[in-house]
Amino acid sequence: MLKPTPKPSEYDRTKKETRASHGEPSDLAHVLKDAGYVDSLGHHTADSADETVIKVTKVVDADGVARWRVALPSTQEWLSRLNGDQGAVNDLDSNLALMLTPSLRSQYEGAVLAAMQQAGVGPNDPVMLVGFSQGGIMAGHLAVYNSDDNWDAVVVAGAPIDSMPIPSTTTVVSVQHRGDPVPRLDSMPRAAQDELDQYFIGSDNAYGYENTYYSWQED
Repeated sequence: MLKPTPKPSEYDRTKKETRASHGEPSDLAHVLKDAGYVDSLGHHTADSADETVIKVTKVVDADGVARWRVALPSTQEWLSRLNGDQGAVNDLDSNLALMLTPSLRSQYEGAVLAAMQQAGVGPNDPVMLVGFSQGGIMAGHLAVYNSDDNWDAVVVAGAPIDSMPIPSTTTVVSVQHRGDPVPRLDSMPRAAQDELDQYFIGSDNAYGYENTYYSWQED
């Protein structure tokens, strides 16, 4: 938390990473695949996470309204205490900081906000945050402690966010079981699904979308 905020830059996926993509999620039931996919990016060696990578998706409806979906990675480096930091900020130290000192801004949080600004997210643009494990904790954390942005929805799995004072204006979907989250998301009330479907290309009103990946390393 005492280190400077890393400077995000656009991330060019390797051919292997591009081939591993699940494609663009078309509805709420499959959005967590985005979080799983960004977990697989930035690993230039088998045993370390060299970079933190997030995915920022802009979805524009037929009326020209822009909505943003930000997929956040989970903990990808668990051994930083043993073999030194490997580059990714979504590591064990960041995980501990989020849980023990939630009101203080970590490198992970600062870089996410900087990447969103680079992508063109405006302060009034509605944003959906998606993540599981540490990515889900970060999603809840952003919704609580950064009131300058319009956090319209938080969608997480396996993240202890129940005690977070997330504003009532933010729709929260939290999957808290060990199995496949898709059936749980499919069983949500239709009205809630319809509201959040505006963030996906499967919406009848979707006009177009654009994906940008951003990455950074710990200084």
